Amino acid sequence: MFLSTQCCKYPSKKFVETSASSVASTPEPVVGIDCPLVSPHIESGRDSPVDVSSTSESSVACNSTGRRSPVAHKNPLLQEKCTSEELRTVTCHLETKELWDKFNDLGTEMIITKSGRRMFPTVRVSFTGIKPDQRYAVLLDIVPVDNKRYRYAYHRSSWLVAGKADPPAPCRMYAHPDSPYSGEQLRKQVVSFEKVKLTNNEMDKHGHLVLNSMHKYQPRIHLVKRPEGAPGQIIDLENEEYKTFIFPETVFTAVTAYQNQLGMEPMTVEVILPFTSKKQWPDDRFSANFFLNSHFLMM
Repeated sequence: MFLSTQCCKYPSKKFVETSASSVASTPEPVVGIDCPLVSPHIESGRDSPVDVSSTSESSVACNSTGRRSPVAHKNPLLQEKCTSEELRTVTCHLETKELWDKFNDLGTEMIITKSGRRMFPTVRVSFTGIKPDQRYAVLLDIVPVDNKRYRYAYHRSSWLVAGKADPPAPCRMYAHPDSPYSGEQLRKQVVSFEKVKLTNNEMDKHGHLVLNSMHKYQPRIHLVKRPEGAPGQIIDLENEEYKTFIFPETVFTAVTAYQNQLGMEPMTVEVILPFTSKKQWPDDRFSANFFLNSHFLMM
């Protein structure tokens, strides 16, 4: 997707405090697929600090001695994990990385509503190192980055810590509807999670991912081996052979309306405008914002 460089003319400071400390409590799972908690003692891959622009294709940072640099206060939810020797060589690529990087530079905000709102940008990934004769499921979940609640300071154009996090929302995992894939299929196509919807309704019965507004979140991708004869639905990820991939540039703050209006709205317009007629686009700011929200509702 082509983006004009004009979107970078709306500078905005990022979070004043970006802690990646462990979440105070693990969210209670709902009926269906449980969100896995990565055990700290299990060997994991790259950690996912909030403001690091790297992908699951990158290597772990090393110090001058060639050893892994220790990361203080690691949140186990933000570490990549692999429970299958076969999947250790599999690499996940974020197809929309350039777009995510642009939003991440501003401090990505993701709209959530009671009825559910689709993610923008959308998480789209592809895989290499897949065995063509194997079957795989691809899942996505979204976990808290830390145990803090945030507010946006308009006079400073920056996010500030407002206090402790609200009680965690029910933890859900979204299995891509085309799963399971054959390895041959997965090697040739991009897996797009454009149908994922985010909500702040804890009573939601439509399978949307439930988040708290004004909290920071990290999407995660899980690649799961599905041998022949395996049941269709994955009940407990910890009972499966899987690999988790994390892209730090996809960290976002859940909001019910854009807080950084001088950054997020123009950036979003830059992406949406090429797909709309000039006659459709309103002139005044209020109508443009309404049109923007209406467009998202139709997505």
